[in-house]
Amino acid sequence: MKELNVFIAGYGRVGKALVAMIRDNAPAIASKTGKSLKVIGLSNSKRYALDPAGLDLSDPQALLESGTPRPYLEALCSLGLPDKLFVDCTADGSISGIYPVLFEHGYSVVACNKKPFSGSSGEFFSLRGKASSCGVSLRYETTAGAALPVLSTIDRVVHSGDELYRIDAVLSGTLNYLCDNYDGSGFDALVEDARLKGYTEPDPRDDLSGRDVLRKILILSRQAGIPLEEGQVNLEPVPSDIDERYRAAASKGCRLRYVASVEAGGRASVGLAE
Repeated sequence: MKELNVFIAGYGRVGKALVAMIRDNAPAIASKTGKSLKVIGLSNSKRYALDPAGLDLSDPQALLESGTPRPYLEALCSLGLPDKLFVDCTADGSISGIYPVLFEHGYSVVACNKKPFSGSSGEFFSLRGKASSCGVSLRYETTAGAALPVLSTIDRVVHSGDELYRIDAVLSGTLNYLCDNYDGSGFDALVEDARLKGYTEPDPRDDLSGRDVLRKILILSRQAGIPLEEGQVNLEPVPSDIDERYRAAASKGCRLRYVASVEAGGRASVGLAE
């Protein structure tokens, strides 16, 4: 059975869920995939814990509290282990700067962090090219479309020779929840309800500003071979007059949805649509 040596960066909501998933389901994962996941390291924003023999995940928080102050890159690069996997569960825009170094030291990278892939299109294609040249994998399926195989589907379509003309997508579960449940009043209370249920980004302003959706449509476009830049996207945050927009849509028998659209020529928009 193949053993994967896993370092998990980020111990927020996503990182905690991933650690629990591996800890509680390791035997089932191994039997179904033929791969044993050994978590050798874990970090939060301040400290990291590292043990090449594998961490005891019964109390991850205690591991971190007694861990080593960051940074951890030098320690990771010194490990001579095979089949190393770095999992980025952060929302850190600067962490992509260490990806190329990790590639060079034999690490494949899996990320749910959208920021490394939604900077400039040049950085996006450079990261993919660097991983390929180093013979490692770079996977970021969950950055857009949650667990749905959207990026891999676009990749297959494009590589089969088909041309993508247009994408129209509802990409925010948070904003879809708000649009679906809004009845023309009490929008602020509805946002707070979504936050308490864990539907929003850690800072709901990331959702309401439209920037989370903007990052996702940049990633989708680039996956399709369209080198879209942020400045090319007409971005409309959720407006303060949403009650008026709601009534105007309702008078036509329509509902509001927060939609991202992009055409092959690079024309793109993110905002409310009826």
